[in-house]
Amino acid sequence: MDKGKQRLVELLAEAHANELALINILEAHIRIAERGSYRSLLQNHLRETKVHADRVRKRMDRLGYSQSLFSRTYGTAQNLIKQGLVLSKGPIDMVR
Repeated sequence: MDKGKQRLVELLAEAHANELALINILEAHIRIAERGSYRSLLQNHLRETKVHADRVRKRMDRLGYSQSLFSRTYGTAQNLIKQGLVLSKGPIDMVR
């Protein structure tokens, strides 16, 4: 893979990781949001974010991106930790 393509794949991988983190955050906020327009907006944003994450992932696959088992396990652990932090921070966000 040439340097330009490799750099593009790195940037896409970072963008994909950000999308996955945002999915976790949105899901946590939806769980604590009251029914109404705000919650509906969050749900729409979540749907759009999932579609975007899927598109970025497909593009990475077409460019030849592969992830090691260690990287996947590490990424999953990070997402679980982030989700736990978001859930624990949720009540503070509601008060704010």
